[in-house]
Amino acid sequence: MNRFPMESVVTDNTNIMNATSQPDVFFACRKLYFETMTMLTNSHYLPESELSGAFARDIDTVNRFIDRFWDETRKKAGTCTDCTDVDRVYHHFFDKMDAYQYTMDDTCRRYYNDKESTGPLILQKMR
Repeated sequence: MNRFPMESVVTDNTNIMNATSQPDVFFACRKLYFETMTMLTNSHYLPESELSGAFARDIDTVNRFIDRFWDETRKKAGTCTDCTDVDRVYHHFFDKMDAYQYTMDDTCRRYYNDKESTGPLILQKMR
């Protein structure tokens, strides 16, 4: 049972953020999660320590998402039959992540950008 009406928003978005490998879904849920947590803290439904804890866990949450999306990208690239398709799959990863990099902490941006060095050689030359 929910302690407060918006608890399900927090719980549902947490579950989605921890499971999805789709950037649009992850970052939309992350935004709603923090907006809801902030609103609940400002309304005194939650102590500030819970919001602070959520922000402290955010780097790990984002990096785990990056890993899931990267792993999915590598699996898709592994099924490609030619270099053009491989290139398209990896570019999709970077294009999607580029759209959200300014919503991430510097630590997460570095973590995301480090994926480039583990991508195929053609990507390393192009970026």
